[in-house]
Amino acid sequence: MSFLIRDTEEVICLISNYATLNRTFRFHVQRRPIVLQYWQGYFRLLQIAWDANAVVAMRMMRLASGGALAQREMQRMVAEKGLAMTEAQLAAASKVMMGAGVAGATKSASDVYRRKVRANRRRLSRS
Repeated sequence: MSFLIRDTEEVICLISNYATLNRTFRFHVQRRPIVLQYWQGYFRLLQIAWDANAVVAMRMMRLASGGALAQREMQRMVAEKGLAMTEAQLAAASKVMMGAGVAGATKSASDVYRRKVRANRRRLSRS
């Protein structure tokens, strides 16, 4: 592409247009396609499901053993489900109110569940 520059005002105009175009192009390049945002959420939920499967197996073994430890585990299991759900809903709602959209809400809610499931997995595997 060739063009003729006649004076310095045209040079300044071309440079400012290039800078604007460059900024706009960088903005669009840095944004990820919406499909990839959802795939990250799917993989995050898959990891939570994998950890939850291990937690269920360890809890079943503990409940099968019976006794006071099993009774305490049943009470804890029921109580923490409601707390985790409430905390995840509040986290997702706050992200939506701040303008993060569906992807931000999904990430924040799944982070709450992931923390809870990982904590249960660590706790149950220690004892």
